[in-house]
Amino acid sequence: IRPITAEKCLALRHKVLWPQFPPAFSRVDGDDQAQHFGLYLDSLMVSCLSVFTINAGEYQMRKFATDTEYQHQGHGSKLMTHVLAQIESQGMHRVFLNARLAATSFYARFDFRTVGAVYYKEEIPYVVMERHAGHTLTQPAYLS
Repeated sequence: IRPITAEKCLALRHKVLWPQFPPAFSRVDGDDQAQHFGLYLDSLMVSCLSVFTINAGEYQMRKFATDTEYQHQGHGSKLMTHVLAQIESQGMHRVFLNARLAATSFYARFDFRTVGAVYYKEEIPYVVMERHAGHTLTQPAYLS
């Protein structure tokens, strides 16, 4: 896992998130000021995530993408764990994201909680989720 540029994220974002649109559709305002992280297997980036500073201690994660060939293998979880530790070390007290409804169970594993109603972007259902500093990952009841 290493810091990367917005440009390095763009191709993977486009391929995974919005392949039906031109690549520029995957670019967002503020990309040039955001922190971008890539998870590499050898020289191949298989997952990327961008973090935008909203206010002191408040961040937004955007455009989290893992190549479909490498999903469900732990790569996205490894990147999420790394990025959360990184922004917590920078004084994060709140981080939020706009999650595709189909991915909310993934984010819930990292103690993100839904804070808004479902909305749609290009016919895909989304919901806002947030996580506050000091949360530790919830231990499943059967392990208690």
